[in-house]
Amino acid sequence: MRNHQSDEGGFTLVELLVVAVIIGVLSSIAIPAFAAQTRKGKVASLRAALRSAATVQEQRIADDEPYAQAGLVGLAQLKAAGYVDTPAVELTVVDDDMTAGGRGYCLRASHASLPAADDLYLANTGPNAGRATSEPCVAS
Repeated sequence: MRNHQSDEGGFTLVELLVVAVIIGVLSSIAIPAFAAQTRKGKVASLRAALRSAATVQEQRIADDEPYAQAGLVGLAQLKAAGYVDTPAVELTVVDDDMTAGGRGYCLRASHASLPAADDLYLANTGPNAGRATSEPCVAS
């Protein structure tokens, strides 16, 4: 006489497939949302880098020094005055003569893993003065 057990352990193939489908649906919802949040974080780091650099630029003026020059020299001047690099963010002093009297500046921040279209600019003069925008700086 054979001993039959009616209570075998384990899952059926159908149960496993249902769980796999549920996980697939949830991940198709979660992954794009996570990517959007990651992008928002990177854009926030661009804004923070620009605000920090703008603060250093204004401190230079308060100390009777001119705004940092355009290019790599200007970045070195900002660092010497206290600007600290943000990881994966490249800051550029685009223009140090945004007004006729040389009393303006334009900064650009880009992130290593974002497209160039996501670069942000900040100027202390012009139509977007004091705001980080995706529009390149325009002198006033």
